[in-house]
Amino acid sequence: MNGSHTSGHIRTMKILLACIAFCCAALITSVARAELTAAQLLLVVNRNVPASATLAEAYAKARGVPDGRIVRLDVPITEQVSWDVYERQIALPIRQYLRQNKLDEKVTCIVTFYGVPLRVADHVLTRQDWNDGGPLLQELHVTTNALVQKVTEIEGLAAEINPSFQPEPAATQLDALNRRTELALVAAVRGFTTSTAPKAVVEKQSARLRDLFSYFFGSALFSDRFGTAELARTDLPVDQRKAWEALARQSIKARADLQAATDQKYDRAARQRVLTLTKDHFGALAYARTVQGVMDYMSSDHSVSAVDSELSLVHLNFYPRANFVPNALNYSWTGPLPGRLLMVSRIDGPNEAIANQLILIPKAVEPKGLQGQVVIDSRGIPESKGGKPDAYGQYDETLRGMRDLMLKTRLRLLFDDQEAILPVGSAQNVAAYCGWYSVGRYVRSCQLTPGAVAFHVASYECTSLHDPTNTGWCPGLLRDGAGATLGAVAEPYLTAFPPADDFYGLLLTGKLTLAEVYWRTVPLASWQMTLIGDPLYRPYAANPALRVADLPPRLAAIVADRP
Repeated sequence: MNGSHTSGHIRTMKILLACIAFCCAALITSVARAELTAAQLLLVVNRNVPASATLAEAYAKARGVPDGRIVRLDVPITEQVSWDVYERQIALPIRQYLRQNKLDEKVTCIVTFYGVPLRVADHVLTRQDWNDGGPLLQELHVTTNALVQKVTEIEGLAAEINPSFQPEPAATQLDALNRRTELALVAAVRGFTTSTAPKAVVEKQSARLRDLFSYFFGSALFSDRFGTAELARTDLPVDQRKAWEALARQSIKARADLQAATDQKYDRAARQRVLTLTKDHFGALAYARTVQGVMDYMSSDHSVSAVDSELSLVHLNFYPRANFVPNALNYSWTGPLPGRLLMVSRIDGPNEAIANQLILIPKAVEPKGLQGQVVIDSRGIPESKGGKPDAYGQYDETLRGMRDLMLKTRLRLLFDDQEAILPVGSAQNVAAYCGWYSVGRYVRSCQLTPGAVAFHVASYECTSLHDPTNTGWCPGLLRDGAGATLGAVAEPYLTAFPPADDFYGLLLTGKLTLAEVYWRTVPLASWQMTLIGDPLYRPYAANPALRVADLPPRLAAIVADRP
């Protein structure tokens, strides 16, 4: 490139590179690897249930949770709430509390307490909501077609500036269009650094690139990046300075307005405002994603869920509400995270006294470690039938995998592979239990040692914790002294459960807290599953039952960096 026009364009290119890096980073959030501590907790209570705050305060004192970490919600004294109540009275106050107290980056785990609703009912759409679906689908189609044309244009410009650039295949999904845009921008900017084209050509190419950047990423980001750099110049003409300052003020206001509208996304007018603001200020890529996000948000099929599972996504603005989404905190997740995801655990039980035991148990158990045998109640189902994989057999194989791990420990093991569930009184002094399949009918197969970690794989074991007539396994295990359990508030399907060998394999190393073990192994979020127990509970920390070397590589990699 000619020295006569190098400096100004090098500055522009550096800004573009910084912008591209920012855009890419905005789509990627790494999973926290550091050990979960009390400093990362947010405690959530129902101010209409006095015991809720009492328990949270006791827990905060016991675990040393920092001051200012208790959110007091004004919610009904019921285990189930409507979708509207969840959005307005649970999710919104928590999100705002985190933001207003500058805890967004500090809190990685939410703890819900006795009195906080357990379950969110199906999302019921109004007639107007249904009517909005058609126009949104059409808008997404139009916006995507326009994006395809612009992506092709920027790829052509990148090839013109940098002849070595080879575009990726012309996929038209939004994620693919985003990636194609980023690759073309990077190639174009790098091409400028070695360009020998005349000054007039470079200036024209640079102007086109800036215009395309603004189209894809919006005036707000354009102002943030280019405006900040321009305003730092001491030789900037007064009229240009005023123009950049006005654009910066517009950007700040647009972000504030977008945040306020997004917080009220349960309201139709607010959703329309979100779409308008995004289209006007945040670029075509963000707009297309937002249109798709609003459509996903309004989906309602199979949207009943556990409050705690929804809260793991409380930072996300829009995500599919029908069925479930993959849990991006799971150790098998390989893609970018959709945003800041949170772990969630619940301190709850059939009554206040049992909930309080979940606070007291760690103090009694952790100093010496959990003692007792392991019981695995398999069903002996083959992993495949007739040469085809069998879903029931595949989960049963995780119980056999758990057995194989337990054989590497010093622990006494009872393994049963008969179809019938273990009868009452089959085992004494049980510290860890996993079995299936007695739906909604708790069987006292095991006498649990206080603090045991136990769960039963069946469909409706956590539909209620407080109903005295409920015979599910979650309330039953808690009544019998379990320090932690998990279960579903509605039909979760078998794939929703943590694989038994993964869950207990990690737990018995003592390297991870209960919440980390669960969220690194549970497959789904925005779904039916709930974890009950102190999230910081580490029953095998003082006396590990499994060595990291005993774990399969997929699990060993998770805890390899833990002392």
